[in-house]
Amino acid sequence: MAARDEIIAFTTIVDTGTFSAAAEKLSITTAGVSRRIKTLEERLGIRLLNRTTRTATLTEAGKIYNERVRDLMASFDQVERELGSMSDSAIGELRVSVPMTFGVIALARYLPEFMAQYKDIRMIVDNDDKLIDVVADGYDLALRISKPHTTSLESTRLAPIGKHIYATPEYLEQNGRPENLDDLADHNCLIYSSSSTGKDGWELSNGQISKRVDVKGNFISNNGNMLIQAVRAHSGLALLPDFICKPDLDAGNLVRVLPEFGVENVWLYALYPSSKMMPPKVKVFLEFLEKYMPACAAGEILSK
Repeated sequence: MAARDEIIAFTTIVDTGTFSAAAEKLSITTAGVSRRIKTLEERLGIRLLNRTTRTATLTEAGKIYNERVRDLMASFDQVERELGSMSDSAIGELRVSVPMTFGVIALARYLPEFMAQYKDIRMIVDNDDKLIDVVADGYDLALRISKPHTTSLESTRLAPIGKHIYATPEYLEQNGRPENLDDLADHNCLIYSSSSTGKDGWELSNGQISKRVDVKGNFISNNGNMLIQAVRAHSGLALLPDFICKPDLDAGNLVRVLPEFGVENVWLYALYPSSKMMPPKVKVFLEFLEKYMPACAAGEILSK
């Protein structure tokens, strides 16, 4: 493949008519221009220019090469303009991975506001709890409710995720209200887990004491939507994120059990490949997340 400086030397000679004029325009010596053309012709194995002491004219092969190479250069210039536009403007396809329940229940309330602000960004949101490789799987950014374990990505801590124990007033009326952590052993605890053993523990703290409480129950799920449906049906109590339960709590359909106890140091993080030369589409989305996620994670509905 011809080097870019050889192609430029060739097209400049065609435009100016002589090696010396091309050399002056390119701010190099005439001998330098000659070397570039010689290298180009030797690589192609064919003469492109007929030289005289005063002019340079195209051979038949030179005419074909000149036409094709200018088309290619125009295409390259167009690509560079498009990429330059992408580096300056918040446009293009934005692929984001978010946890299933958080995406459906919380983030979905806020995304229309972002899309209204940035109409040239095409959002692709995958709701999935599985571990992903942000780079290998082609994501621009991922939201995760856990501390990042990889050093290959950069991260921004967006908002605390409150987690408390919830139950319906009806369940508590029928089964009694726990007065302390030990009382949880007497209740049907609906468990968020990927395990099928039925054994789990809740790490709870009131800011002064922390304790792991062994719990048991007749329902296990790795999906918060399923768990809250079971809680709403008075099946038991569950340790759930506040963003899931906030609407039911405000409506009086759920109450917090042992409200002074919750889970500490659970945060929502944004993960992305690098902050260096970050595309504007990712930058504006990250700024949007930093602004709105504290309210979103608390289960608040966006108000304009």
